[in-house]
Amino acid sequence: MAKKQHFLLILILGSLAALGPFSIDMYLPGFVDIAKDLKSTESTVSLSLSSFFYWDFCRSIVVRSTFR
Repeated sequence: MAKKQHFLLILILGSLAALGPFSIDMYLPGFVDIAKDLKSTESTVSLSLSSFFYWDFCRSIVVRSTFR
């Protein structure tokens, strides 16, 4: 792999790794508005965040065991 391709791959993977925390930080302040728009409660909306963390945890376990 050429150095330019290697650098591009590192840049893309680093950007993808940084995307998760940014999405959570934008999602949390909007809980009330999301619940109102969906005609739901805040606790129901928080379940979506809980499921995100659960699947993120499962993904990290699979990836770590695969590439170890």
